[in-house]
Amino acid sequence: MLLLPVVRFWPALFPRATLLDPVVLLMSAAVPHAVLPPPVVLFVGRLQWTKGLHLLLVAVSILKERLNIPVRLRITGAGDASAFQSLAKNMRLNDCVEFLGSLKNAAVRQQMQNADLFCFPSLLSPNWTEQFGFALVEAMAHGLPVVAFDSGAIREICGQDGVYASAGNAFSLAEGLATLIRNESDALSRGQRLQRRALTEFDAEEQGRKMLEAIL
Repeated sequence: MLLLPVVRFWPALFPRATLLDPVVLLMSAAVPHAVLPPPVVLFVGRLQWTKGLHLLLVAVSILKERLNIPVRLRITGAGDASAFQSLAKNMRLNDCVEFLGSLKNAAVRQQMQNADLFCFPSLLSPNWTEQFGFALVEAMAHGLPVVAFDSGAIREICGQDGVYASAGNAFSLAEGLATLIRNESDALSRGQRLQRRALTEFDAEEQGRKMLEAIL
């Protein structure tokens, strides 16, 4: 029989294996470790310069090229994507950036369920500043940790659990994203607290009550 020679020369034939039974083999380290997919960063908003999408693309390039942190950026929103697509192509980001176009509400919520981080890089301009961001609050309600430029009313919405970058600074934005990607437990905790904040502070009934108190 072939079994006895195999058992006799076991160490030479299978140096990384353990013999549990003459016919049952446990091959340690035979199965390679699974490669985890990169974290998904989600942007939801109109495709216009005041929303800071161009700086988010630069931040993703910094993560990829300088910090060696792979991510997938998914972009959804109405507007002309051509300029941003060209920018992504010029920075060699086609392999990690997806333009999803304008999606229905249910599809946007699905994207939020599948994302790991939400980025809201709205900018300051002479005639516009970010006010109440519905997409931001909805992302919070889904338990997503938020990285945003410190502009407009964003800090008032997210409170102390948002991660804020200096407005208009792509390097600061990249570092904010890197902070959460490197610390999954902190990202999870922030997302949970933001979710509680969204459900308590921005519930429709609660907002109606506050409005009535302000009027009366």
